[in-house]
Amino acid sequence: MFRSMIRRIEGGTYYLEHFVVKRAFYGIEIKKVLYDAKSKYQRITVLDTYSFGRVLVLDGSIQLTSSDEQLFHSSLVDPAMKSLKPRKVLILGGGDLMAAREVLKYDFVEKVDLVELDEKVLEVSKKFFKKKIKNVEKDERLNIIIGDALKQVAKTKEKFDLIISDLTDWKVGEERGKQVNRLYGVKFIKLLKSKLSRTGGLVYQSGGGLMFDKKNLEVIFRKFQRVFSTVVSYFTFIPSFLDAWVFFYATDLKKRPVLENDLSNLYQVEVKF
Repeated sequence: MFRSMIRRIEGGTYYLEHFVVKRAFYGIEIKKVLYDAKSKYQRITVLDTYSFGRVLVLDGSIQLTSSDEQLFHSSLVDPAMKSLKPRKVLILGGGDLMAAREVLKYDFVEKVDLVELDEKVLEVSKKFFKKKIKNVEKDERLNIIIGDALKQVAKTKEKFDLIISDLTDWKVGEERGKQVNRLYGVKFIKLLKSKLSRTGGLVYQSGGGLMFDKKNLEVIFRKFQRVFSTVVSYFTFIPSFLDAWVFFYATDLKKRPVLENDLSNLYQVEVKF
C-alpha cells in the first residue's frame, strides 16, 4: 500500500508518493490542501498543485488530476464505446463521475448504472471537481447506486452492453483487502460476463507498472483469457502518474476495440503479453 507524505523541500511544499519501484519517490509541489478527512472506508485528500491543478488522493494514492484526467478517462471509455456502441452501461467504482461523463457524451447511450462504495467520494468530487464533472449527475440517464460492487452485480437481473471497471488497482501478493482481490478474480469476471448482453464487452483499468511490474499485468491478462475469447490490452501514458496505465478490453466478439492515434488518444498503444 502506498504511503504518502507532505514535506518542505527547498522552500516549497511537496506531496510525495512511493513510485512503482522500491526506494523511489516522486513529488508534486502543492499550493494548498483543500480537503483531508477519513470516510467510512478510506482517507480522502484534495490538493491544489502548481503543475497538475487539483489532485484527488485516496489512501495516499493519486487517483486523478484536473490537468490530465481526460487522458485516463477517455482511454478507459472511448475504445469500447466506439466498438460496441452500447445502449446500457454499468460502471463499477468511478465515484468521481468522470467515467460517467465520458460515457454520457454518446447519444446512443440510454442508461448508465454507476455503483460506488464510498458516498463521500461522490460528495468531494462534486464540490472540488465541479468544472470537470460538468453536472453529469443531473443527466436523467445516470442512476447512481451506493453499495458494494460485488453484491450489486450478483443481485442484478439486468443485462448490460458494456461493463466498465474503474476499481482500485490490484497487485500480485498485495493485501489491500480481500474484497479488492475478489473483484479481480476469475470468479467475479465470470459473474460480470453473465451480466453482459450477447454482443457485450468488459473494460478494466488495471493500474500502472508496465515497465517495472509487467508480471502483475500479465497475471490479470491471463485471468481474462480464461473467461473471454477476445482480450486486448492497451496503455496510455498519464503524466501525473509518471507511468503507462494499462487497460483490458474483453469480449466474445471477434471485433477489437478502436485505438485511434488522433490527438485526444495520442498515447493509446496496444500491449502484447
